[in-house]
Amino acid sequence: MSLRHILFDLDETLYPSSSGLLDAISRKMTEYVSDLLGLDPGEAARMRKNWGKKYGTTLGGLVNDYGLSDPEGYLFYTHAVSIGDYLNKDLELIEVLSSISQPKSILTNSPMEHSERVLGYLEIIDQFEYIFDIRFNAFIGKPVLSTYEKASTLRHFLRYRSMFCLWMTVWIIYFHSGNWGAYSFSR
Repeated sequence: MSLRHILFDLDETLYPSSSGLLDAISRKMTEYVSDLLGLDPGEAARMRKNWGKKYGTTLGGLVNDYGLSDPEGYLFYTHAVSIGDYLNKDLELIEVLSSISQPKSILTNSPMEHSERVLGYLEIIDQFEYIFDIRFNAFIGKPVLSTYEKASTLRHFLRYRSMFCLWMTVWIIYFHSGNWGAYSFSR
């Protein structure tokens, strides 16, 4: 049986975790929670960690536990970072992605604008036929299994003939529970 589709995570999968980009976004998320709820940064960080375990994302915690009615404002604030301050173009990445003949898409907990900025900066946006962002999944993020199911249904690729590439090894359990092939690696 041949592989028919490859689904990639975006952040810290298509660029190295050492870049600091996701750390910068994470700091802005902690700031947002701290300011919104009037918490010191340490307590805000602990809440975010708990929400990550419970909902997969900070946004999930804000919406479900605090009734956040403006997820767009949150996404705008937390992803307003200068991509060029953190990323370097990667010719090897371009070459590797170009050599993969199967269709490729992105499944990310980030908003579309961030995804397009990152992929555009890395000069790989044309390598992906679709980007499934956090809005596509009604602000529900990975690792909730329905996020993968919805993406596969829309694009009509079969999960047992697809593979998901990501950096968070801990999420692989979710893919296997839904009969997905998953590969974790770090850059």
